[in-house]
Amino acid sequence: MACRVCKAIGRLCGTRRQCLTVSDAAIPLPALLPPTFDAWKPDDPDRAVAVLMSGGVDSSVTALLLKRDGWDVCGVTMRLPIAEQCKHPRPCCGWEAATVCRDLRIPHYFMDTASAFQRHVIDPFCAAYAQARTPSPCVDCNTALKFGVVWDALEQCLGVRHIATGHYARREDHLAGPRLRTAVAGERDARYFLYGITSERLARVL
Repeated sequence: MACRVCKAIGRLCGTRRQCLTVSDAAIPLPALLPPTFDAWKPDDPDRAVAVLMSGGVDSSVTALLLKRDGWDVCGVTMRLPIAEQCKHPRPCCGWEAATVCRDLRIPHYFMDTASAFQRHVIDPFCAAYAQARTPSPCVDCNTALKFGVVWDALEQCLGVRHIATGHYARREDHLAGPRLRTAVAGERDARYFLYGITSERLARVL
């Protein structure tokens, strides 16, 4: 079932649950690039977690805290076209994440997400804007990219069962499934950006 964005861009956008259909199966997953340092070889998949890292404070502290709690941590950074063009002396997306992982002594990988970012974030954003609607690219990026095809690729390449990010939110587990709750630091609550994550995957987000 296609949404209005699908109709505008002439294909399934993948940003909404009803658009994530088997027809997307033919689209290649983002490519995991060779390890930046040493390859990740977790001993226990149930205690292994991939942290999606930009190089910023929040995701870096997430990796540190999980390592302190005994998790086998690996950092993963998405390579985006906008990051490649960044001229800032301290870019938020790229090598600073690798530097943090080196200092924490955890493995690190880059993932080529340029095509997936265009498909799942940029194209739907442009289509919505052209229709005089207000797009939410951060929601689409989390729903379809980070917790969608990026996680699919990490499962396929590394057997990842758990993912963590630097978002501020809490998860409560119930018999009916996990629920997102307000972050302890309520002023930094980020539930809005995570609401599209499926229940099955939300249960495995740390």
